[in-house]
Amino acid sequence: MKNVNSLVVLFILFFGLYPVTACSSVSIDDGIAHAPIPAKAVEHIGWGGGGAFTSVVMYKGDTYISSDVAGVWRLDNDSWIPTVNGLEDYNVTSLAVHGENLLAISSSGLFTLDDDKTWVSLNISINTKRNTSKQVYSVANDDSICVSDLKAKLVCINGRTIEEHQYELSRLHGIHFDKGQNNDVYGFADKNLYRLNTQDQTYQLINTFDSKILRIVTVSEDSMQLVVTETAIYKLGDLSKLGINTDQKIINVLVSEHGETSQNFIALGSQWNTKLHYLTYENNALVVGDRVGISYDESLPFRKWRKSITMPLGTPIMVGDNMWFADYWGVYKYSQNAKRFEEYSLDASNFVGTDIELDGDTLFIASMDNGIVSTPQFSFSDQRFNSVFPRTGTDWRMAGHVWSIKHQQGEVYATISPWNQASDFVLAFDENEEVKWAQQLGEYTNRRDEKAFWGNGYSRQLVLGDSDIFTVRDGKTGGLFKIADYQNKTSDEQTQNAPIAALRQDENNRVFRGLVVFENQLVSYHIEEQNTLRFSDMETGEVTSTILLPSNLWVFELKTINNSLYLLGDQGKPVIYQLKDGSIKAVLTRDQSSSFLAFNANPSGSLMFASTVNWSSKKDAEVLMSADQGDNWKDISCLMENRSGAVDIEFDEWGEYAYVLMHVGGVMKLDVWFLEGFDGC
Repeated sequence: MKNVNSLVVLFILFFGLYPVTACSSVSIDDGIAHAPIPAKAVEHIGWGGGGAFTSVVMYKGDTYISSDVAGVWRLDNDSWIPTVNGLEDYNVTSLAVHGENLLAISSSGLFTLDDDKTWVSLNISINTKRNTSKQVYSVANDDSICVSDLKAKLVCINGRTIEEHQYELSRLHGIHFDKGQNNDVYGFADKNLYRLNTQDQTYQLINTFDSKILRIVTVSEDSMQLVVTETAIYKLGDLSKLGINTDQKIINVLVSEHGETSQNFIALGSQWNTKLHYLTYENNALVVGDRVGISYDESLPFRKWRKSITMPLGTPIMVGDNMWFADYWGVYKYSQNAKRFEEYSLDASNFVGTDIELDGDTLFIASMDNGIVSTPQFSFSDQRFNSVFPRTGTDWRMAGHVWSIKHQQGEVYATISPWNQASDFVLAFDENEEVKWAQQLGEYTNRRDEKAFWGNGYSRQLVLGDSDIFTVRDGKTGGLFKIADYQNKTSDEQTQNAPIAALRQDENNRVFRGLVVFENQLVSYHIEEQNTLRFSDMETGEVTSTILLPSNLWVFELKTINNSLYLLGDQGKPVIYQLKDGSIKAVLTRDQSSSFLAFNANPSGSLMFASTVNWSSKKDAEVLMSADQGDNWKDISCLMENRSGAVDIEFDEWGEYAYVLMHVGGVMKLDVWFLEGFDGC
């Protein structure tokens, strides 16, 4: 593919307004003395996050953001630095500043940040969730803070005292301290508003509203407290309904707790398409004012076709002198001078990578939601990203999850599962990164499939044979698909190709990424009641032989290295098997995390890499390296930006660099010469 140094403006990953270097050096912070890392030996390419952003706070002069997948970042000049050391759960529902402490409220526990910017667990079990923990904490007049558990429990912290209060309610979605009564706190769940007593764990139902409660907020200079629902807003004291000049659905409110009424806003519309308006209080009524503009960073590839925000998540607050909010795609800051919000994610993003591929001097990154981007391997000091797909408004109908990407003779091929179509497609791109053709796989009317991973049928792996393309759609209604003579498909066909039928459809077809060509046969791993490794004829798709494997062995990836076939998966713990003489032998196991998902060797065979992932929000994955053909393995996880592990590991054709696609985050570029002398973490 062509070098794209002259294309696209500087990629300010996901939400930036200011030029940043999208490739940053990495330091080791694992508590062990290491020799200094040479410049450019370990670099981070691209974005740094994943999932939805959940909160923005300021703590001791620094700005922090959180997400439900990637944990916490800290703003350092024009870059977000992952701040996850010690954070056992990356699913952070909200950050909260409590006195001299910064709390991370995760889906399963509470953590506090120490002076070394390391998270320390408070050893408290808690259950929160981004979508339903709408107001997960509140601070009282005496500076005590209470955190709301979905299972109707409050965890209250006052100095060094921590108390838990359990209520006989089915759910609790949010809390709010009544500033006049420190012994009571208001709680809400769905449409119900309660008064909770923290002395005796009793509660009183105050009111049931016509629609779900979103937040309880304090607005205006006289500290008026309001209950915000999806359809109306009420005074907390007498529950009188305030007039408001809109009939649109209320999504959230962004209000200053310090009386700066010029930065009060209301979010209207829908979950995936929200508009912001000024909000003022006049003559005992709320007034929805002009719509507030948003300055989108059009250097971001996806902003060429997506110019909207989603619902603001959590409880947006003032951060310093400005209102910030977070949504599914990033973070935004209000500019009082420009009178608008501006994207401010810089090198944090919800860009979830699925696969990487190197073609000459070009690195391709496939992702969920945000398609495919390319970037030259070189000139990382001025990193630029080109949007390969989608890139125009006409591509919107095909936008979705890109799962697998491969290259052959200057052309690139990828599998994509569009959001708005039930069938998957294989896309082909020419040397100019233009769509050459698109082939629909089957004629599906529904993506739901009870036998598929996540309950949806997807085509997660693409295999290039000498003349044919193969992919497997997951699930009972899926199957093995073959695109014959793919290199001779012409550009004038483009998206007009008729759907092709499955070459073979099995009774069950639970295949994740377990598809590969080995010894001139197509090999696939099927996770069923009886787990099988199937060898198929590449012309007909007919199964020629089957190896029955243990029922507790879930293989998620197949890999061929040095003429050997390896099975990467989970057997109660991460394991890699090697197939030899018709049977399998375990060659690598680990005692933590969920499964192996990445395995590769550099072209000379001097180094091997493997990585585990953890499917849960707990991040204890490892990236491992062996310099002796797999006899001994070193942990190199401290070179990564977090402990999420890797989903793909590739090398350039010269074997100078390894590229590690993080499970959560971007791509790590590692100098092989440096790694050969690295002593591990």
